[in-house]
Amino acid sequence: MQATEKMESQPIQSFDPYNLRFGHRETDVLHMQEVIHYCESRFRAVLNTMQGRGKENQALMTSHMVEELEFIMSYIGTATAMGQVLDIPILIRSLALRLYRRAAGEADVIFDPDFFLSLDGAADPDGPNTLANSYLLDWWTGREIAIASPRLGRATIDACLNHHRVLGRSFVQRPPPFHKKH
Repeated sequence: MQATEKMESQPIQSFDPYNLRFGHRETDVLHMQEVIHYCESRFRAVLNTMQGRGKENQALMTSHMVEELEFIMSYIGTATAMGQVLDIPILIRSLALRLYRRAAGEADVIFDPDFFLSLDGAADPDGPNTLANSYLLDWWTGREIAIASPRLGRATIDACLNHHRVLGRSFVQRPPPFHKKH
């Protein structure tokens, strides 16, 4: 959904745990899934670039990626609290676990070489998480990583998604139907 679109105002109701479709709108689910797949593709691009950088740049890139990961984890948490069932890619799950522990005070992140190899093998060339030709707010592509470069977040996600839509790239894949129609 675009940030500029106005939604019809609806009253807040108590969550109904017995209604699996409570508050369900297919457009919400598709948008949430698109954001998640976009972030996976973006993280894949960051990690691919990170391999060829020095330790100082890698540390700053990791710090920026943690910031963006915190955004997507908050987004996933909100979707889960709303009762949405979404596909959370393995890459996001892997990063979330390790980078969460880093934020909690553990030592710097060290990437296993096999982790980088898995980035190439895990991407479906026709899937919603493949690398795009360009990304808006691509702070990782410069020769030096700027500390104050703008990053992905709630205020920038719609512009980032629109950038890909203009390029003809979509990160949307419809989930399987909830139930079969007869």
